[in-house]
Amino acid sequence: MALKEKLNKKIKRGKVEVRINLSDKRLPEIVLNKEKLEIYWNIFKEAKEFLRIKTEPSLEKLLEEYEIIQLKENDGDNKELEKIIFELFEEALENHQMMALNEGKSMKNSIAESISKIRAALEVIKKESPKHKEQSYENLKKRINELLSEELGEDDYKRLMLEAAIYIDKMDVNEEIIRLQNHLEKFDEKLHTEDNEIGKTLNFILQEMHREINTISSKFTATEVFSRILTIKEEIEKCRELIQNVE
Repeated sequence: MALKEKLNKKIKRGKVEVRINLSDKRLPEIVLNKEKLEIYWNIFKEAKEFLRIKTEPSLEKLLEEYEIIQLKENDGDNKELEKIIFELFEEALENHQMMALNEGKSMKNSIAESISKIRAALEVIKKESPKHKEQSYENLKKRINELLSEELGEDDYKRLMLEAAIYIDKMDVNEEIIRLQNHLEKFDEKLHTEDNEIGKTLNFILQEMHREINTISSKFTATEVFSRILTIKEEIEKCRELIQNVE
């Protein structure tokens, strides 16, 4: 429990397995339990007399009896061993922290590169958005004119209104773009903060970013931005995998 407590102070997230291998090369200190040996000896003698036999008890057999030969315990040795284990554990933990710090710097650079790619792709989507909105409007107008070329019944009128609503909804992705930009700003701010335990926060922001780009991809179907949307999704997923190891 003491080792676990030290570990929890250093590592806040993830699964950690600790293995301690002990090889004691000291010669064992053994003692003879004379009291128990005497009791066993008397039992053997009593059995010999009862059975009226001349066979002498076997010394080897006597020494094999439970706790006749015992290992000498030394509390001082246990305390010294505990001290050694704690020192080695602290050293291993410090080495782990140094490795984690170096790995974290590399991960931070990779994540920053992904965020940069997402920003660039989002700028293209933002630039193409007005064109997409205008094209959607033209498609809507064309569709309405086609429907209005004939006399509309009640069902046709409902269909017209439904299609108009769908087209209008698909015209504008500006809100999603703004929210995604805000998420990027927040993510970048957290990424460069000195606060501890930011892994869960970053993961949550990435989930929100993924939700926004999914909405954009469902509304913005133009081939001009398909590769950009795909890039954003790939980079978000790459970041989510890395963030799982961030405290």
